[in-house]
Amino acid sequence: MNSITDLLDLEDNDVIISSIDVQGQTKVLTLETPPTAQFCPVCGFRMYSRGVKKRTINHPILQDNYSLVLILKQRRWRCINPDCHYSTNESFKFVNKSRRMLCSA
Repeated sequence: MNSITDLLDLEDNDVIISSIDVQGQTKVLTLETPPTAQFCPVCGFRMYSRGVKKRTINHPILQDNYSLVLILKQRRWRCINPDCHYSTNESFKFVNKSRRMLCSA
């Protein structure tokens, strides 16, 4: 059982906390997923990681007057097939694409 999924009631069970930092009244959690082999949904070839994109998500307030900032480390993937070159980013179920706030239940 992962404490971050319990704490924040997240849908992603494989999310891990890679760091916790308290800066004044702000708590910063860095979240990521363990690396796994990825295959292209278009052609089936293996995909390679093009690096990690850091995405900052703001959460308005915690019970103890702290604000919460989540930094999501999302891997970027590209297909190795020279005829395809499909590209995608990892996603987290609890954050809508292009949003900077947690999804509401």
